[in-house]
Amino acid sequence: MSNLTHPSILRTIYIDGHFYSSDDFLIHLVVFALRLRNLGLSDHGLVMHLSEVLAGSIYVIEGGHSTIYEELNVYMTAVRYTFEVSPFGEYTRRNLMKSQEVATIEPFKAKQSSNPYYIPWAMRGICSDPSILAHDELKTELNSLFRLFEMWNPTSSKLKELKFKLDPLKSFTL
Repeated sequence: MSNLTHPSILRTIYIDGHFYSSDDFLIHLVVFALRLRNLGLSDHGLVMHLSEVLAGSIYVIEGGHSTIYEELNVYMTAVRYTFEVSPFGEYTRRNLMKSQEVATIEPFKAKQSSNPYYIPWAMRGICSDPSILAHDELKTELNSLFRLFEMWNPTSSKLKELKFKLDPLKSFTL
């Protein structure tokens, strides 16, 4: 859903608890990008270009079958969001950008393969985005991502390739 923009859309990710590690760079990167989108900021196309790597099972430990359909909290997140956020609820989601009243849709055209240089370019866009750098919490989270990247040792070939594409992160400074 990277091509649909509206302040009432909540972007989330489901992570099997037994696969989660607090130092998993890739999980933190995706969560950070979704957080940017939920705050009304641009992820500079990062989620869309990571989707090729994220498609299917990332960590094939138990055969790759998902348990998302059996997880009650997935459905409860949608229900809570629907009824707790305005206009139905009292909670107003924090949005750093001016709220758009009309949904905007950018046409999406899938390509055979994506340009491998777009991922580091998207990260460069995030790292130099004044709206992100002006937000202390996001800047701290970005610095944390840099540290996690340094420690990240992917094992699969597609994750090793992603690490190679993101190698310019080592030269970024905030």
